[in-house]
Amino acid sequence: MIGGKLNLEGLFAKVGMTVDAVEKGQRAGYTSPSRPFSEEEAQVVREQMRQFYEELFLEKVAEGRQKSRESVRQAAEGRVWTGVQALELQLLDQIGGLLGAFQAAQVEARLPETKQTRIVTYTKKWRWRDLFSLPFASSLSQERGFALLSGRWSIR
Repeated sequence: MIGGKLNLEGLFAKVGMTVDAVEKGQRAGYTSPSRPFSEEEAQVVREQMRQFYEELFLEKVAEGRQKSRESVRQAAEGRVWTGVQALELQLLDQIGGLLGAFQAAQVEARLPETKQTRIVTYTKKWRWRDLFSLPFASSLSQERGFALLSGRWSIR
């Protein structure tokens, strides 16, 4: 599992930008892009990633696939599989794209197949200055949303 943060300290220095912060608490500001992790903070992040992988990801996949955690670990850990290979290893249920995922959501929501649905994509229009107001720990991908709407709803 890979994790971390952007450390823009060098970039900020090159463009003459300084960052001042008021921090209270042992690890306050550890996600700040203006400095690297301390060794203690890096260890905490590694432990959080380990816990997520072991206690959430592997456990949920093993439970959902009715497999042992160890068999899931042997199939998945440290590897990148194609969709076909992952399907053969029973690491996923089926191969499909975004449209297939929405169709599966429609079935899961028990919407009749005859019910007209539409996919609405909405994104925020970004301007360069918006980049400086972002909390750098968040992902730009969080600003994009999708909705599966039945025919009687609309967004205006």
